Amino acid sequence: MDDPKRMTLAEVARTAVKFDRFLPDQPYKGVTYCNQFVAYVADAAGCHDLHGLLANQIIDKISVESDKWVMVEADLAQKAANDGQFVIAGASNAAGHGHVCVIIPGIVTWSKMLEDDVPCVANVGNKNECGRPASFYFTKAMKPRYWIWRGGVT
Repeated sequence: MDDPKRMTLAEVARTAVKFDRFLPDQPYKGVTYCNQFVAYVADAAGCHDLHGLLANQIIDKISVESDKWVMVEADLAQKAANDGQFVIAGASNAAGHGHVCVIIPGIVTWSKMLEDDVPCVANVGNKNECGRPASFYFTKAMKPRYWIWRGGVT
């Protein structure tokens, strides 16, 4: 793989969804690797404090660190990703595992199921893929929220 420091975040995300260590399309006992994927892309963005956290913990952390993260609506999240910023989509699950993924350049689309606009994402989980709307990976019960990292553009 090319040096992540010389790649855009979208290139890092598109490449990383193919890594064997994220066990593409093969959840093991219900566990997937969305958290490790997000931490890997975060590293490329210069954000190094998401390692070792599960999806619910990542969401808890970024929800309270307003000096590092800002929660936004889907249209602003998509615009930020299109401008090269690191943006996370995530939903907590009090009864189990949450889910996180990375917003990549693309367009916002309307999700009838979520009854809201959703951005374009790179996802590791039950399906490892890029370029689909966030609604492919979240549910109405686990509706995504979006955070932009304040660390800058890469």
